[in-house]
Amino acid sequence: MWSFETNDCSKQFQLHGNACDVSFGRDGTTAAILYDHSGACSFELWNVVLGTCAMKFDPQPGEIVLTVEFSPDGRTILSSSDNETLKFWRTDTGECIQTRETHEISNDECFLQ
Repeated sequence: MWSFETNDCSKQFQLHGNACDVSFGRDGTTAAILYDHSGACSFELWNVVLGTCAMKFDPQPGEIVLTVEFSPDGRTILSSSDNETLKFWRTDTGECIQTRETHEISNDECFLQ
């Protein structure tokens, strides 16, 4: 993680692969980090203050997650995948609470404010 004030690396995270996308929660203490591990993209919830992984999310085997985004209240993460689905995940349990088919692959999802 880079500091805008000093332009220096302020913290490093030990991911299980290469980071592809990051979404920060509004409180600034959590981040959903999407990473590629041997061609399988998944994501984890990180405490950016402590630099620790708080939770791992489990997409379906073979599913490649393309984007992640926090809801405005920080209680839900929206993910889009290569299987043309959107999934809503609880940030407190990691449970997928809803899946919706999109009929197209999307790399840009957002919640309405």
